[in-house]
Parts: sequence; C-alpha cells; structure tokens
Amino acid sequence: MNTLWKTISNLLMAPGTSQLFQLGLDLTYPLDPTEHVIAGSPIIVREEEPSSIIAFTLMDSMYRSALQSMYEKAKEEVEAEAEGHSSSVGADTNAAAAAADDETKALSGDLSAALTDIPVTASASNAASDTASDAGIGTGAAIDTKVTVDPNYNSALGAAAINNADSLPPPRSRRDSESSHSDCQEPSLPPANDFVQATSAPPVAASQDAVIERIMLHSPDHHLKFGFTAGQTKFVCKVYYAAQFDALRRCNNCEDSYIESLSRCMGYVASGGKSGSGFLRTRDERFIIKKVQNAESDAFLKFAPFYFEHMYRTYRDVMLTVLAKIFGFCRVSYRNASTGKVVKMSVVIMENVFYERKCQRVFDLKGSERNRMVEETDGNAVLQDENLIKLIRQNPICIRQQTKRHLHDAIWNDTLFLSKMNVMDYSLLVGFDENKKELVVGIVDFIRTFTWDKKLESWVKEAGILGGGGKGPTIVSPKQYKNRFREAMERYFLMVPDKFFVMQDDEEM
Repeated sequence: MNTLWKTISNLLMAPGTSQLFQLGLDLTYPLDPTEHVIAGSPIIVREEEPSSIIAFTLMDSMYRSALQSMYEKAKEEVEAEAEGHSSSVGADTNAAAAAADDETKALSGDLSAALTDIPVTASASNAASDTASDAGIGTGAAIDTKVTVDPNYNSALGAAAINNADSLPPPRSRRDSESSHSDCQEPSLPPANDFVQATSAPPVAASQDAVIERIMLHSPDHHLKFGFTAGQTKFVCKVYYAAQFDALRRCNNCEDSYIESLSRCMGYVASGGKSGSGFLRTRDERFIIKKVQNAESDAFLKFAPFYFEHMYRTYRDVMLTVLAKIFGFCRVSYRNASTGKVVKMSVVIMENVFYERKCQRVFDLKGSERNRMVEETDGNAVLQDENLIKLIRQNPICIRQQTKRHLHDAIWNDTLFLSKMNVMDYSLLVGFDENKKELVVGIVDFIRTFTWDKKLESWVKEAGILGGGGKGPTIVSPKQYKNRFREAMERYFLMVPDKFFVMQDDEEM
C-alpha cells in the first residue's frame, strides 16, 4: 500500500510540463497549478481551500513533535505534583505517628505532663489528602494522555441525547451572583456552584484527566507558527492555543476526523447573519469555518482561556451546555510568486450544529422582537424571533419535561458564563429535524464582547433615532441581554406533560 501511495504521490508531484505527459498517451495532469502535493503528507494543499493549509500543518511532523513536547511537559508536571503530594502525605503521616507514640508514652507516665507538653493539632494527612482530591491529581498512578469520552456526549440537545441523561429540576430560586456584576467589567468565571450540573461524572481515570486539565487550565498560551513552500507559493499557518485546542478535541474524540474534514472545504453562504463575515464549510459539512476581523481576533485571544475552562467544566462535571464548540483558531496566509496573489485571513473552526440533520426550518433567536422578521420567500431562509412568535401562536412548540429541564439548565449555564465574559449578541440556532422528530439547538456568535461601539449602538436604538416601533434595542448590556435571552427561550418552548411527567413540590396546587 505504501509503495502504491508513493507511486501516486510521485506522479502528482510531477509538473504538468513533465515528459511523462508528452508521450502521446493523452494523459492530463490531474491537479491545477494552485494544488500542491508535498512529499510525506497525504494532504493536498489547495490555495483556494484555506482549510487544507491548516490540515497540512496539523499533520506536519514538526508540529506534532512540538505538540507532543507540550504533553510530555504537562505529564511531568502532573507526576511531579502527585509525587510532591505523596511525599507530603507520607511525611505528615510519620510525624503524626511519632506524635501519637510520644503521647502514648507520656500517658503511661504523668498524664498532666502529657497534656501540657504535647500540642493538640488536626490531622495533617487528612488535609493533604483533601488538597490532592480537590486538585484532581492522582497519587502515584501512571499518566496517559489518552482520554475516554462518554459516547453519549453531544452538544446539540436533540431528544436522543436528552432522554438518556439524568437531569436536575430547574433552578427556579437560583441566583447567579448578579448583585456585584456591572454591565461591563473585567472577565472572570463565576463560582462553580452557580452552574447547574448533571448527576453523573464522565468515565475517565483521574490520572488521564489530570493531563488534560493541566493542558486546558494551566499550560502557557503557546501559538505555533509554521511555514512551508510548494512550487512558487509560500504558505504560513499560525495555530493559536495549539495544545489547548488539541486537548479540547480529544475531550470530544474528534481529533482525527477534524484533520480529515479540514483537508477539503468550499464556500458557504450563511443565511440570516448581518455581521458580513465570510464563511467556509468542510465538504463533509462537519465543521464551519468563519473568517474573523481583527477586533474579533483580539477579543477571542483574551476570551479563549476562560472558554477552555468553561469547556473543561462541561467535560469533567458533565455540565449541560449548548454552546456550538470552537475547535480551532488559526491565521493563514500565502503568496503565489507567479500570480502575485496574496491572501491573509484569521479563521475560527466550529462544529456544525446541524451536521447530519435534515432541518426543514431553522431559526436564529436572540430574544428580541425588534427588526427580527424575515420574509419567507426562500425555503432556505434562516428565520428569526418574530417568525417564531407568529408560528407558535397557532402551533406551539411543546417539549417533554426532561427536555425542558435540560434546555433550561444548559441555557442557564452558558448565558451565565457569557455574561461574566461581557459577551452578548449571541444567538440560539434552532432546527426541527423532521426525520428524527428532534429539536436541535446550539448557541453561536459568542466571540464579540460588549465594547464602546456596542454601547453607542444601544444608546442610538434606545433613543429611537433608527426607529424600531418602540421595541427594545437588540443591543443592550451583557447582563440585560442574558436576562432577556433566558426569559424569551422559556416562552418559546413550552413543556407538555407525558406519561413520565413528575410534578415537583413547588408545582403542586
């Protein structure tokens, strides 16, 4: 098989002017001048498909070696910390045992002297054990960078994913520490007990999880930059937060499919968006590639460490979430010396919420009724809030109790996180999978923070300068946006009892 691949590879690497194609055999060179085969890589780099540059970089041996070094360093740090805790526990245990011996000897003699000379202290070994447990660090176990993932884990809350999971009652009396939260503050994650968590934990060994935790929460912000040349074109790819995104993909068990998918992409027109951003989509439709401007790039670089922590929480604690996950952030550029073409772009790679779904109707919901109506002239149009409100007046969207609770808890967790990050103007994408009779949802567009231009837009709309029929502005503060978003999603999706319905104590008449 390797010999066959080398033969095909050598054939593709031959230039179109090669004598091989001048022998009268009516052979046509199979690749365009902008498509490049590079020895040792199964990825064909295509200038018109920027994702192929990223895929080639992720497959490069130098990149993989650099990434492996980061994992080995994280593994050594975890082992050293575990050994440190073990040594501390052993020393404290010996000290406690010696103190106990002294106390026994003293008690056998003069009881009053023993009570005077021997200090009474808490057990140091117990304190050390609690510290090790809280840090999620094993004591002496071998570390492995492989991650075992719950096969039912899915960010799209379809009915199948919901029905198999345990649930908690909705936190009706829960407050998310809003009293000290201003409309625009320095980002900081809320306390863990502010989030709603599921009742089961993922089946991952503590030693394996410790390396992933170290990478996602405590590793330096390494951005790996690689350059290569193919023909007369020079390529450069910078991978931001290389180790953290790799760990996130391992948590979701999609590293191999991620690279395979990125090897090919095509243009994609995202209906319903007003940001003007360009989009690409992998040809297998698994991932969406969004081109981001400098402002969004800078915002995401600051936002990313908190994003990784939130994603790790959802993975470790099986905390419910509907964020459409971002799996990569890269800067791609190339210059073709023969054509003079220069391309530079920053892109985020995120999951396609509707991958392998057949959704007849798709809605982009923000919880606002201001200019949120789309003419349904095109069957592929992405509808908005006012379209949904018009629809549910005659055909309400009814979901089961357990589905309602999961949706409520996931939106609660994600909006709490985004509000603390000063992020707003995000949307809930909603699709109705007619084949599986499922509701598919995902929160998207959560990179942009609440900046001065958003404040100005909010002020202009509140003043009624741009019209709007007296309805509230689409742009408000992050805290207001969160509250409005939650309230709207509660109204849009109604709970209907079924044979599994259980009435809560506070629901009884």
